[in-house]
Amino acid sequence: MSATHMLLAASAAQAGVSFMVLGLPSIGPQLRSEFDLSLAGLGALLAAMQLGSGLALVGAGRAVDRLGPARPPGSARRWPWSAWCWRRSCTQRPRYSWA
Repeated sequence: MSATHMLLAASAAQAGVSFMVLGLPSIGPQLRSEFDLSLAGLGALLAAMQLGSGLALVGAGRAVDRLGPARPPGSARRWPWSAWCWRRSCTQRPRYSWA
């Protein structure tokens, strides 16, 4: 998959998620009247989307903990500084100003 196709796919996925997260609450009154939902039922419906996202994030976090962070393929060939940044961020502890 080329970088352009990857960018288009990621943009389409982000647009879909944004529509679901931001669009459905804006039509909440219509959803309530169409499906005869109470406020609690509408809240449960809208929270179900966030529950799915949370479960996916937990799975992704466990996979990264088990497998480690991955460097994008070919990034060191195209941008030599990216390999340095990736190596530095993965091998050194972050330095925070408050620590």
